[in-house]
Amino acid sequence: MVSEEAYYLDHNFTNGTPISLCPIQIEGNIQKHAHDFYEISYIKEGNGTLKFSTQTLPVSKGDIIFIPYGKEHLFVQSNTTDHTPLEVMNCLFDKQILTLPGEPADSQIQEDFYRLALLFRECTDYIQVRENAKEFAKIMYTIEMEQKCKSTGFRYKLYLYLIDLLEHISHAMQQIAHVSRPIITDPIQYAIDDITRNYKNPLSVDQICKQFLISSRQFQRKFKQASGMTYTKMLQDIRIHESCSLLLDTHWSVQTIALEVGIHDMKYFYRIFKERCGLTPHEFRFHACSNIQ
Repeated sequence: MVSEEAYYLDHNFTNGTPISLCPIQIEGNIQKHAHDFYEISYIKEGNGTLKFSTQTLPVSKGDIIFIPYGKEHLFVQSNTTDHTPLEVMNCLFDKQILTLPGEPADSQIQEDFYRLALLFRECTDYIQVRENAKEFAKIMYTIEMEQKCKSTGFRYKLYLYLIDLLEHISHAMQQIAHVSRPIITDPIQYAIDDITRNYKNPLSVDQICKQFLISSRQFQRKFKQASGMTYTKMLQDIRIHESCSLLLDTHWSVQTIALEVGIHDMKYFYRIFKERCGLTPHEFRFHACSNIQ
């Protein structure tokens, strides 16, 4: 029997670590629940379904599912003839594990963690992937063993194994993405292509960084190294270049042209236009028309 009424589940993290592995067997009365920590569920044995508020997900041995905090869910065992129980290994960890204190320093290790943490921190829906060679099982059993034995240094070992687990999930997601669609791996070229085509309403730096799992600081640094200018300056240059073309080729008003290139603040438009061209838009159009005549 499954109870559809959800409740909020607490978990007491013990032994001075915000990571806990809890093996469970799904049977009997089950109640939909949510909690204030992350959950990674590995299906050890059996088949069943994982129910969310508006979705039902089939699960079977070898599946692993990342469940964000606050998302209501419940596991239900399938009614199979062999009566194989649905056994799940739940790795629970506190939100502080993925806390991002700010922009990472100039360290590749910190950049790598920032990228990984951002992927799961920004996730608001479940992630389901499947193991190929029991790679998820090995990590889960290792976490379980460390938790039981509590050998010297087991707390930081649990942390390292959790990061390894998240990295394996991330890699599996990338493999799925490679099969389903081509991946653009260079965020700088992607950004340049985007502002060249969509200068009126381009993606923001934050949107690009989230898409490529890169920090804003790292993106800005790499963008300037590759192009010799900042993202903002390149966008301004492209908009002013297009404005000049419109001043020459149309009879549109200056305000209409500013809006057409994506600038709504006229004082800002006049300022950057004069900085780039040395003339106001009206002066530019007048001199250009005089030279043509």
